[in-house]
Amino acid sequence: MSSKTMVELALQNLSQHTGYTGWLPARLRGAMHRLKICVDINREREALGRLGDDELRDIGVTRGDALTECRRAFFDVPHDRIVGGTASTSVD
Repeated sequence: MSSKTMVELALQNLSQHTGYTGWLPARLRGAMHRLKICVDINREREALGRLGDDELRDIGVTRGDALTECRRAFFDVPHDRIVGGTASTSVD
């Protein structure tokens, strides 16, 4: 399976068939990248919420801190995660 998203494939198709390489494809790629980061962080927050008290203690997080993090909005992501581009973290 290709690692390209449907949007990336559509943008590649647009560029190949029309020669269009303007600002729109770059903007869409940027937006898709930010969305992927939000999804990854949301998964991390869900995983954090499933941890037991002993597991939270092992990583130095209180139940209150974990709940606070889990309640953050979907698009509320740390700036360094967007700028640094560390969207590759995945929690099952």
